Amino acid sequence: MSSNKIISSKAIGNVTLGGKTVALAIATHTQNWKRPENVALAQAPSFKKAVEKSGTPLPSATAKITLRESQHPSPADTKDHYTGVLEDANKKYLESQHFYK
Repeated sequence: MSSNKIISSKAIGNVTLGGKTVALAIATHTQNWKRPENVALAQAPSFKKAVEKSGTPLPSATAKITLRESQHPSPADTKDHYTGVLEDANKKYLESQHFYK
């Protein structure tokens, strides 16, 4: 798991992927930073679209995807992407994935 743990988030709705409904949220507080709620909500539409168009399979236990990092490139992935944290219904970390606008 990433060392930047999500402490709190704001729910932004649901998406249906592969016939399964998955909750979406945007982190408002991690162990490294705080994001104002209005800034979080401004990112909601584009994050939701990125998740909806992603062709990457999700683990079958995925119940929630939380945007942790806003759109950015990284040394390991130079294409602009959102970093989403996937959790199961018990809030257990499954993995992180990149979602592209």
